[in-house]
Amino acid sequence: MKTIEFPAADSTLLHVEEGNVVARGEVGRTAGTLSLPDDVEPTITEVDGQTRLHLSRLLAISLPTGVTLQIEGRPRDVVLRNLSAAQVQQCSGDLVASDLETLHVSEAVSGDVALRKITHTAQVQVTRGDLAASHIANLQAPEVRGSVSISEVQRLHLGQIGGDLAVTGAGEADIQRVGGDASFSSVRDRLSLLKVGGDLAVNSPGQTVTAGQVAGDAALRGPLAAGGMYGITASGTVALRVSGGARLTVACRGDVISGADIALTQDAQGRFQGRIEGAEPLAELTIDAGGDVLINSSSRGQRRQHAHVEKEIKQAMQEVKRELRRTAATISEEARRARRSVEVELNGADVRENLGASVRDMVRDLLDSLDPQARSAPRPTPPRPAPPAARPASSPTRPAPPQQEVSMILDMLANGAITAEEAAALIDALRN
Repeated sequence: MKTIEFPAADSTLLHVEEGNVVARGEVGRTAGTLSLPDDVEPTITEVDGQTRLHLSRLLAISLPTGVTLQIEGRPRDVVLRNLSAAQVQQCSGDLVASDLETLHVSEAVSGDVALRKITHTAQVQVTRGDLAASHIANLQAPEVRGSVSISEVQRLHLGQIGGDLAVTGAGEADIQRVGGDASFSSVRDRLSLLKVGGDLAVNSPGQTVTAGQVAGDAALRGPLAAGGMYGITASGTVALRVSGGARLTVACRGDVISGADIALTQDAQGRFQGRIEGAEPLAELTIDAGGDVLINSSSRGQRRQHAHVEKEIKQAMQEVKRELRRTAATISEEARRARRSVEVELNGADVRENLGASVRDMVRDLLDSLDPQARSAPRPTPPRPAPPAARPASSPTRPAPPQQEVSMILDMLANGAITAEEAAALIDALRN
């Protein structure tokens, strides 16, 4: 690494083909200093009072604090600190800037942007990553494709934000579109939102809050300013926990749940009108919600929501019980039919001659296990049949089914391989 000193004019143009740029201003310095790799030779010229530096790569540059630095080319990461002003054409990596008066990025930053302590204006045209900024007088970011985190910005102007937005401490905020959720705390003067793709939360609002289209739920909490104007349109539920005098106008597709101290009346168009008592002049609060509206009654609203959920659970459980009862009745009926069919076979003369009492008891116990009602009912004792009458020798007799095959059929019935009707048919087939 080598160091080259050069005369620094009030304006310095730095053209870097690649690599990182670290630029800082130093109090008391009268000339500039370049820190370069040994194989890099810079071109240094002065045109119309401007110092122009052209080099392929750079490690660091030091300038007097009052110098305005302009960076061209396509550097990767850029770090700027303690300069009067900085202008960056584009950056293929991340951009970090602090302790500047002004910053302007005319094209795109491919990575993330972190800004801190910019006393006048910071403008970044396109940020493809995330943006974090704090203690800035005026921040303008027309397009941020990632998420944005803001703290203590006096004037905030954001265009299209692809991710979430969080703002803590601002004088005024003007936001066009947020793709995700948006959260604001202590916006002291005016908050204007055109569209929010997720939920919206506003704590400690200022004089004016306008939220045009909120796709999710919305919440407004904190004291309302006397004479303030507040309007929220949301597709979901809107929850208000506010203090201070206000006139209410509420339109919703759900229920309006308010505290006991808030009286609401409904007009011919279905809108609710009410008033929160407080000092004059009263604030104007207008809500348009696709769901419920909760006004200073979060606990009551939660109880109502819980009751609704419990009602749905009970209805589902009752339906399950009804289905179980229907299934049990069907099984019992099938078991009774099977019991009757097999007992008919057991009481038949031919089968009775080949099956002992123990086999009949085994089959009846099996059928009892399938039919709970049969277990509790006393089992009728079948009448003992009369001995068969003697038949003439010339008349053919119906052969009894073999004992082994009948046992196999009963085992198949017990294992559920066949139904009772199929078992009866097989036994009848063996007889024939």
